[in-house]
Amino acid sequence: MRLLLLSVFALVACAVAAPEGTSRKATPLPALDGKSGKGLKIECRLVKNRFAVGEPINMWCTVTNTTDSTKPVGWHPNTGVHFRCVREGKATRGGVLPRAFPQFRVPTMVKSQDMRPGYILYVPPKASVQILLSHRAERPKKFRGTIIYDPVGLRGIWGGKLEDGPPWKGEWVRSNVFEYEVVEATKE
Repeated sequence: MRLLLLSVFALVACAVAAPEGTSRKATPLPALDGKSGKGLKIECRLVKNRFAVGEPINMWCTVTNTTDSTKPVGWHPNTGVHFRCVREGKATRGGVLPRAFPQFRVPTMVKSQDMRPGYILYVPPKASVQILLSHRAERPKKFRGTIIYDPVGLRGIWGGKLEDGPPWKGEWVRSNVFEYEVVEATKE
């Protein structure tokens, strides 16, 4: 009986303490579009600079929101739809499309893009999210280049319009320059 009275008292206390319905409207999340890249900074680093043919080349990229508002960042786990690894001084189209694996260290919202391939990370103001980009080289090479982030991703393939964007409108975000070398695998 005493336990029943304590339970009823706890329910009544919670009901009295619970706030009434709020009249605040939820703030809509920003759209992932060509303007989404403005205010983002990308810093990429390699754990090592020499890889064997076929070995994963892993690049840790820190995407920082330098603005005072939440910013969407597009990504896709199967291919680098939004991220591409391009040689320094070369055209921005083409390059290697690495796989992307976000690493969450801050509260970050995630949602899919209206049944289209891809996902959106919402990075809070002045916060960062790390994304591991990974690909494999098929032959020996020396590489010096950057990661390019395109907020719309592979324009013209999944509904994007080629005339809407980069590089002529400055929507792409470039990372720092990095270097690596891929050598023949040694046989043991």
